Amino acid sequence: MIRLILPALFFMVVAGLNAQTISVDFAFYPDSDISLCLKRAMVCDTVFRGRLDDKGRTQIAIPDAYSDYRGMASITAGQGQLDFIVSPGENPVIRCAEEYPYGGNTLFSSSPENEALQGWFVPQVKRQQKIMLLTGLEDIYDREDAFLSLLAKEKALQEAGQQSFEGELEASPLYAARFIRLYNFLSRDVQALVMADSVQMQTVRKYVQNNLDIEALYTSGLWYNVLNGLLALYDKGTPYHMDFIGDMSLLLKRTKQDKIYTTLSENLFAICESMGWNDLEEHLTNFLTNDGRIKEPTGKLKLLMNLYKLNVGSKAPALSQGVLPEGNVLLVFHETGCGNCTTELQQLKDNYPLLKEKGYEVVSVAADMNRETFDNISASFPWKQKYCDLQGISGTDFRNFGILGTPTIYLIGQNGIVQGRYARLQDTKIIKN
Repeated sequence: MIRLILPALFFMVVAGLNAQTISVDFAFYPDSDISLCLKRAMVCDTVFRGRLDDKGRTQIAIPDAYSDYRGMASITAGQGQLDFIVSPGENPVIRCAEEYPYGGNTLFSSSPENEALQGWFVPQVKRQQKIMLLTGLEDIYDREDAFLSLLAKEKALQEAGQQSFEGELEASPLYAARFIRLYNFLSRDVQALVMADSVQMQTVRKYVQNNLDIEALYTSGLWYNVLNGLLALYDKGTPYHMDFIGDMSLLLKRTKQDKIYTTLSENLFAICESMGWNDLEEHLTNFLTNDGRIKEPTGKLKLLMNLYKLNVGSKAPALSQGVLPEGNVLLVFHETGCGNCTTELQQLKDNYPLLKEKGYEVVSVAADMNRETFDNISASFPWKQKYCDLQGISGTDFRNFGILGTPTIYLIGQNGIVQGRYARLQDTKIIKN
């Protein structure tokens, strides 16, 4: 029995040593709730919820699903919140006795990443503050003032120190170095884009094209701030608006992890949609389609990719509940309660005899999720083919045709070829006013 127990105990000890843990000592928060989240693009995955003991201590185990996570994390206890680095192979010990823990009052041990971050970040902040202060003083003193040369000398010394430090960051394999480089890019370059001249804009663009560390950015907690800040470089009216997708495609090509590739693609679509950059949406879809890396898009990404696959000249997907008639077809996607849908459906009903004369048939697909509602509204339609799978806008046909909103009208010609996509009947030019 002893021989059996000892190997089992040995295994438990080894397994415990191999599991990645974070030891926390927050003396200010005894018996308080504590949680840990890991940052990923614009979300923070909560991977632990627990409670500190009567001395403010606990040990957090990183779930196996996140065993390869390398990036910024956030611990919340009471009113305090602390950002730090989680890295495979490290089991950091974190101690803070004050109410609001931060890098300046927290002690890290057993963590080269966090010790480096702490040792690098604070001196850099002081150095950058000195450079800013010296720059301001230079503007105050007259050129003839002897003190100005001393200011210039000290400023040059601080700038040389910063340049040397950034060289040290480039050579370091630590995530802490990658994070500080991203932080510097955001605070020094991206945030200055609003007032940047052409030279500064070119510099930032070149960095995005060749150097922006998208992998580290994904787990940095700076994802939104960097991408959103870069919009000032690519907004309409700037010289680089039409280069947005070309530059972003370089980022996508440098992305090694599929989850980051997909997240960036989804965010780029969201940017184009929110900014009204419809022309760039099509460019992005063309890139993703040709790149072929996203095999099975889901959610809105799938809708958008399907939408732009159905360009003029594309073959229309088959309907899930029927067959499109031969000849010219107006395929209408609608929903009960949608004001514009009511208007367009009435236009179609009023003009249906004329549409038939011109050789067009109408087919409608509803996003209704109640059978009685659909039956009541469709009873007045003069055309025969009217469908509803009661799945709403998530229904198969809505997804296959990339429907983002109703009403949407597809004009489909001979052999099922898409001739156009419209929001109103009058836009099809079939009926002359």
